[in-house]
Amino acid sequence: MRPADPAKPAVNLRDRFIHAQLEYGQWRRESALLLMIACTTETARRRYPDLTEADAFARFVSDEMHNITLASAERVDVEFEGRSLPLGEFLWLLATLRAAADRRLPFATDFHADAVTWLRVTPTEVTLPDHLIEGLATAVALAPENEAEFPPDPTDGGD
Repeated sequence: MRPADPAKPAVNLRDRFIHAQLEYGQWRRESALLLMIACTTETARRRYPDLTEADAFARFVSDEMHNITLASAERVDVEFEGRSLPLGEFLWLLATLRAAADRRLPFATDFHADAVTWLRVTPTEVTLPDHLIEGLATAVALAPENEAEFPPDPTDGGD
């Protein structure tokens, strides 16, 4: 993998973010997730310009786990193909598999609102929580690196 290029301009981060929100609102969860992974990747590049995209992404997810899991977990590992992967590595793998499979994952993806079962992987299906997309969105929107795209709300008052 190539190191992230800190001079590379953001690729319409806010537009992708809004597109992900629209997809989410239309129940197009897989599309929303992949768009939010792209937003997360751009944010990770900004935070860790000396790392490869994959390493920057995995580190960002690890560092922002409290936002991504909505404070429900400090660490999430995923059992996939006989290996235990941190959530960031697993999400990167999902996005990579989808890109390699010409925009279709080689297994079914499903989303659920169940807060108890965080994530399930079988040989034929990956089940993800709806709030994963919301958590990635929170991490991206609150990242100091993205303040130009997501300025603080002046009516918020800081509380």
